[in-house]
Amino acid sequence: MYKSLLGLLIIISAQAFAAETVIQGKSTHFEGKTIRLAYFEDYITFKKAYLDETQIKDKKYHFTIDLEKSKQLVLKVEDKEATFFAEGGNVYNLNLSYDEEKNRGRAFDKVLDLQFSFPQASEMNQLIKKFNQDYSAFFRANIKKFATKTATKEVKQFIAEQSEIKAYKSHPFVSNYVTYVLANLEDINHTSEDKLFEKYLKNKEVLHENKEYMNFFKQLYQKDFERLSLSKSGAEILKAIMLEESLSKTIDLIKKDKGFEQNELAELYLIYGLFETYHLKTVSPKSNLKMLELLSKNGSTPSIQLTAKNVIESLKKFDNNGMAANFELKDENGMLVKLTDFKGKPIYLNFWADWSIPSLRQLSVMQKLHEKYGEKIHFVSINLDEDPTKMNDYLKLKNFKWTFLHYGNDYEVREKYNVRTVPSYFLIDENGKFIQLNAPNPTEVERKLYEISK
Repeated sequence: MYKSLLGLLIIISAQAFAAETVIQGKSTHFEGKTIRLAYFEDYITFKKAYLDETQIKDKKYHFTIDLEKSKQLVLKVEDKEATFFAEGGNVYNLNLSYDEEKNRGRAFDKVLDLQFSFPQASEMNQLIKKFNQDYSAFFRANIKKFATKTATKEVKQFIAEQSEIKAYKSHPFVSNYVTYVLANLEDINHTSEDKLFEKYLKNKEVLHENKEYMNFFKQLYQKDFERLSLSKSGAEILKAIMLEESLSKTIDLIKKDKGFEQNELAELYLIYGLFETYHLKTVSPKSNLKMLELLSKNGSTPSIQLTAKNVIESLKKFDNNGMAANFELKDENGMLVKLTDFKGKPIYLNFWADWSIPSLRQLSVMQKLHEKYGEKIHFVSINLDEDPTKMNDYLKLKNFKWTFLHYGNDYEVREKYNVRTVPSYFLIDENGKFIQLNAPNPTEVERKLYEISK
């Protein structure tokens, strides 16, 4: 009897923390396509965790999920996304559309337009929208004063007004969102780090899942770990990391230097600092990853452990000597080609687009390099235009002899290679490992090609 009651209590407790949430709506542009629902596991790497996926049928989609607490969710179709905020137990009717003109020239960060079918002023997305509109209007009205550092009076007044709006204060997630956007505003207005820490971080809950808390934290401590490492106290921290490999001592030293009282805040500071400085070699890559591994296993909270794990994954994924992600894309003849098809020779890989003039200019330089090194090095060019016929039409005008692929069969390929600019270049060895991320463009890469072709 006791065990039965205990089991029932466990079930009731679990249900109390997770509420059934419905996300549904219409989409006229993507009939038959797969739509995916995700959230961000952390706001340092922005790794997405996918909750579910379904097919858009009869221009409609539907998700039912259990949501424990309010968070930002992502709706994704192909390589296009829209985000919104959700809380457990609600029904969200969201219509999706895609404006090609608005997204013209974007190889990444393509945006789906999202509309609420039945917007209610008291719902958190509408509250956040209203606040964002007021914030933008305030910033535009005072842009000259911000430039001359004379906006202090106006900032104080705006913060006081927004902080007292009852609709925001009555909703914990919205209240925190507004608080940390305003904190960022104070930072922009040159409030000291110590004052911002005392007001917004000291002895406060660490809100890993609140986007604006994390934006404020990252803005406040951007490059701070790098600066700290150059100081006398920073030397002690580097010693604890690289020589002693002691997580507890490192955290104690950070707490002492920064005035942090919570281990969790010091751990988040360390994770962000290690993430920022990894490629600067402030801490040796080996020691950097070792400390992150300790945090992923022994961090004070599950959120710290997960963020450390994601940072390790991100750093290794885009590290020289890491494995290049495989892909399967169609060439101009519609044949599927994989990265693994090129094993046996080094690869010079680039991402380009028809609308990018630098891309097109560099392809002409690449042609000369291919003529010279094509027997010993694979040249592979991946096109990021929305319409694959643009690649085919362009190739008809040229006499390029190397492999051209269109990204349309693998919309994740840009994320796999962390392509943030067009054109982008990578050097990969004969076994599929990165030789160099962000490799030189064709006008500057010949020395490297000569070295790896010997």
